[in-house]
Amino acid sequence: MLPVDRDWRGWGRRPAPKGATSVSRSVPVSAIAACYALSAFAVAIISGLATDRNAEAILESALISLMLCYVVGVFVARAADVAVRERLARLRVAEPVPIDESVFAPPPPIDEGRPTKEQP
Repeated sequence: MLPVDRDWRGWGRRPAPKGATSVSRSVPVSAIAACYALSAFAVAIISGLATDRNAEAILESALISLMLCYVVGVFVARAADVAVRERLARLRVAEPVPIDESVFAPPPPIDEGRPTKEQP
């Protein structure tokens, strides 16, 4: 079995870029393009059925719209990916996340109600 971070023939999960957080991972371009294409296919099927066209004409127009909208979806998703990356880069420079050193300090000892030397 291949490790999770390996990409075999384009399948599986690709690793995030070095230094990336869950927010800065890229936009899933193929998923957005597929959503565009499938919604165009569904609209073409429904509009073809509403106009009482024959099945061949409906499927032909639906497949053409599926292919064209997939290409449009790829371009839209890549543009969104660039916009998100640029915005995140500007935010990282303008408002860096402060590092609170007290988070890494060990917790104070637990006082279980025993009297200490200062208490009478």
